Amino acid sequence: MVVLPSPETPGKFIYIQRMQDAHLHLTRLPHASEIAGYLKSVTGYSMVSSACTREEWSALEKLLEINSENLFPAFGIHPEAAARDQNFEAELRRLLEKYPEARVGECGLDKRYPGYEAGGLQEKILKPQIRLAAEYKRPLVIHIVGDYRRIFEILSECGFPSPEVPVIFHRFGGDAEILTRIQEIQGMVSVHRSSLQKESTRNALKKAGKISVCYETDADENFIATHFDRIPTAPEILKKLQETLKETEKEFARL
Repeated sequence: MVVLPSPETPGKFIYIQRMQDAHLHLTRLPHASEIAGYLKSVTGYSMVSSACTREEWSALEKLLEINSENLFPAFGIHPEAAARDQNFEAELRRLLEKYPEARVGECGLDKRYPGYEAGGLQEKILKPQIRLAAEYKRPLVIHIVGDYRRIFEILSECGFPSPEVPVIFHRFGGDAEILTRIQEIQGMVSVHRSSLQKESTRNALKKAGKISVCYETDADENFIATHFDRIPTAPEILKKLQETLKETEKEFARL
């Protein structure tokens, strides 16, 4: 990834490999193998595919056999999967050693799922992932639905901030206070179109000054249901992903 001044947003900086979809779930899309293959022929565009369970890790490895040129992996245990994917550390370590460009995540806290309470199972699953990201000096992708402040406390317990480990806040939806905290730890926000629909988040991003930003579609099976009334072809999906990412960039530029 490269820090580039953005001609669309003077005075701000975008930490992105243009155009890169910083977060989607390719293993959950129809025709995933075909999309991975078609992606190789698309210049100036790349994807970071997040695999959130051990089952998805295996599926993503198969896609990386097809395309490891502009398809990049992120391996983590999502808080929704905390109860069923507890013995993961040895396998995650293997994957980080095998894939030098792999990120860790998405991982974090989510109040919609069991184990969210302080000291609960979600925290117990999250902390080893944070420590592995630090050990291997890999970007850490944070998922948070709930109290952002708890994430900062946990990161601090695990030795963050770290100048060698970017912390990426996936599908950012925080307010100005949270964004300031992210800037203080030299973190990054990953902007989804939904990020720009929340007034407090829009205002925070608008007034933030120089911030580290990437863009994402967070595409999964729901992306297909939202944009198509049938099962689309692989080229149709790839085209819609690119269009959606560009629309997000343009909407951010209008802030």
